[in-house]
Amino acid sequence: MRLIGISGSTKSIRSSLTEEVMKEVMKGGDKVAIAICTKSRDLRAFEKDAHHYLDLGAEAVMGITPSNMLVLAKSRPILDALELVPPIDYLLAEGCEDTPIPRITIGEKKSHALRSWSPGDSLDGVLSKVKSLPSIRVRLTVDGRRIPLKPYVQDVIVAIIEGFLSTLKGYEKNARRVSLRMDLQKES
Repeated sequence: MRLIGISGSTKSIRSSLTEEVMKEVMKGGDKVAIAICTKSRDLRAFEKDAHHYLDLGAEAVMGITPSNMLVLAKSRPILDALELVPPIDYLLAEGCEDTPIPRITIGEKKSHALRSWSPGDSLDGVLSKVKSLPSIRVRLTVDGRRIPLKPYVQDVIVAIIEGFLSTLKGYEKNARRVSLRMDLQKES
């Protein structure tokens, strides 16, 4: 990935240059994301620009303010969308019925559900099921496709990476998360 800033006196000129560079780069088959940094805390104006860039072919558009960030991206399955969020411990997927993931149903328990819940019921049973789920320790994505890994394979990968990291200066043994992305082919 290459990162380049575009600066200028007016927003319209910056946007025009950003658009032109984006179009030219995409002609070669490269994928582009746009980041719009603003000193304003209001992201409402960002949405119009984001949809414009997405319509032109951007993979994602990020609006970054001093206090938060909003990402709009082309639609993708929920498990692939995890690549766009910061490290988290739980992802609560509201809806997403077509995705085969552990699920809590409201009302009558479905055969594929971990548990059912009804308004007024205690959350104890739901929380015990949620907290008992195995963690996804390793996420593997190859050319934008998520490759599911069995828990044993995840454990093996973690052990190999921990062994490698333990030899590096600056690695702290009690670190919680490691992020590694690789480009298998050298960019020209």
